[in-house]
Amino acid sequence: MWSEKHVSAWSSATGGEHFARLFWEDVKNKRVQELESHLAPAFVATLPGGVRDRAAFLEYLKTLQLTDYSIADVSSQPAGGDIVVTYTITLHGSQSGQPLSGNPITVMTVWQQVKKGHIAISHSEVPRMAP
Repeated sequence: MWSEKHVSAWSSATGGEHFARLFWEDVKNKRVQELESHLAPAFVATLPGGVRDRAAFLEYLKTLQLTDYSIADVSSQPAGGDIVVTYTITLHGSQSGQPLSGNPITVMTVWQQVKKGHIAISHSEVPRMAP
């Protein structure tokens, strides 16, 4: 089995998988300012509870207390200056004091190239159903 790729800084990230791993590392380590700087002003997310704008999504992320996560099945598709990234993530920890299910989630994030690197413009999380 291959070890997970590690990128320690946004400035050295070169693709969609790196962006995904840095994003979740920032969530895990409560680096809110870093997260804010990588979400577009018009960012929108679709989560099981509904559609959230940038501010509501950041509030959702703040409720997560991640102890660990794993990312698999990563696919990055360039689309002009954008990158569409899909993957499966399993989150471990809690949300608002309640244990997370540990069930896999299918994620899609669109990253847009800007002068300072890339910012997320949209994000979707869909729980995986049992086969």
